[in-house]
Amino acid sequence: MQQLDGNGFVLAGGRSRRMGRDKASLAYAGKTLALAATDTLLSTGLHVRILVRVGQELEAGQVRCLEDRTPDLGPLGALSTALSESSTRLNCFLPCDMPEIPASLFFSLASHAGDYDFVAARDSSGRTHHLCAQLAPTCLGPIDELILEGALQVDALLNHRRLRVRILEPEEHGLADSCFLNLNRPDDLT
Repeated sequence: MQQLDGNGFVLAGGRSRRMGRDKASLAYAGKTLALAATDTLLSTGLHVRILVRVGQELEAGQVRCLEDRTPDLGPLGALSTALSESSTRLNCFLPCDMPEIPASLFFSLASHAGDYDFVAARDSSGRTHHLCAQLAPTCLGPIDELILEGALQVDALLNHRRLRVRILEPEEHGLADSCFLNLNRPDDLT
């Protein structure tokens, strides 16, 4: 069976304001969202860690939790923490609130990475899922630069002048839009 050589990071440290409670600990299809995402990444062969906010208690199973070194800066802070801990070119990220993403997406991202710094997928509606992505270590400098500038939206990273970005179209990753289900509100769980 094919395996990926690199790191996988589950993004689980969000405040879950729209959900009203910690999403990472919510049950979905028999396990917590954090553990489901962890299992997806582990199935690819990646060395997996879960990114959590400072003081967040989370069942992590067999993997280590990594506290955000730049608290309250949103996803860019988490990406910075992860990349500062990584020594590999391949770094795959999966938000815990996207439980239908299959492991095959990470093989697609890795196979298209080439010389690109940032590789993410787009669904058929044109939405880019920029946190379900592969980032090279070369993204760390631009991420930290954006944080210092106060530009905390991941979209800013996609347009950064120093990064080579590759967005996979639906025909390249072969996934149905239903795989990109994102659980943000209590109604999304029903």
